[in-house]
Amino acid sequence: MPNGVYQDLSSWPKIPFLYTRDTQKLVADLVKHAVEPKKMTRLATVIGDELGHELAFAVEKGKIAANSARPEARIAMGYIERGLAADVTPASMDAALGAYRRALHQAMSETLDMADTAPEAIGRIVLVGGSSLMSLVADEAKALCTKAEVSRSEAFTAVVDGLAIASGRP
Repeated sequence: MPNGVYQDLSSWPKIPFLYTRDTQKLVADLVKHAVEPKKMTRLATVIGDELGHELAFAVEKGKIAANSARPEARIAMGYIERGLAADVTPASMDAALGAYRRALHQAMSETLDMADTAPEAIGRIVLVGGSSLMSLVADEAKALCTKAEVSRSEAFTAVVDGLAIASGRP
């Protein structure tokens, strides 16, 4: 199964470029040869009806709900097919992203190295929304910077909050 269409659907700026005759032909061929044509028909609906951004919004909404640990967290896709939805929980997100845990830890370590800062020197980690709200991110940051206090901040005020925290230091 070629995954290029799915990768582009997961990238906000690439979504509009999927709405071409060539992509429609590719997806029609996939539907024709699919082992499970009903599932491929869903993809054809997304491409044909130009629903990529609606799908991205639905995924984001589900992710936010799961990060908030709401029991009703789900990705609602009834605009693709009546009743179509996928439940999402913090545990299911951690399971799906678990393969990236090591790379995330390594990227955090490299960032500290580039800043010439030891993990023990970090006193506070401020999570500002989006992906940082996933437990995977907070867990890896805390595992690396064991002395740090983890706090959350609003994305729109994060810079101001950080400046306020920094200005209170001697």
